[in-house]
Amino acid sequence: MQWTTASEINNAFFVVERADQDPRHFSAIAQIPGQGNSTSNTRYEFIDDRIIPGMSYCYRLTDTNFDGNQFQHESIQIQYVTDYLPTEVHLLQNFPNPFNLSTFISYELPTESAVEISVFDLGGKLIKTLVDGVESPGLKTVRWDGRDDTGQIVSSGTYYFRMNANGTAKYGRALLLK
Repeated sequence: MQWTTASEINNAFFVVERADQDPRHFSAIAQIPGQGNSTSNTRYEFIDDRIIPGMSYCYRLTDTNFDGNQFQHESIQIQYVTDYLPTEVHLLQNFPNPFNLSTFISYELPTESAVEISVFDLGGKLIKTLVDGVESPGLKTVRWDGRDDTGQIVSSGTYYFRMNANGTAKYGRALLLK
């Protein structure tokens, strides 16, 4: 996200807000310092590194001056897509982590692959199988809602997830907090 100001008067900071699913409910995700008073052009940039391919997001920018007054700009909607193809199998860190209700696990496949992603407790007991099938190449994301294979909500604690793809095993760790 980029924006430019032609000048700034008493500008303390900008707040970047994002709405994930309901465009009426924004949450602040960043605060960018302003220039205070400036008569020159200033270019700003914010990169949201917590987005998931295929998801749609709304962003809104709010100016806040040193007196606490705010000016809210119109929101914009962005659909994140990618044609990126990885060169090897990767399992990315889940987000958010720690998590409360659900978390997203992203992974990359260089070719069409048989994929299995499973969640285990600290004792190695299988809790939930999230993916079990053939997947096309590219960046993929799966959601874990903190439930086991029977639909029961699991207790707070550390869980491990394992991905098997193309004869490669990758591991990650998630912390569920209630």
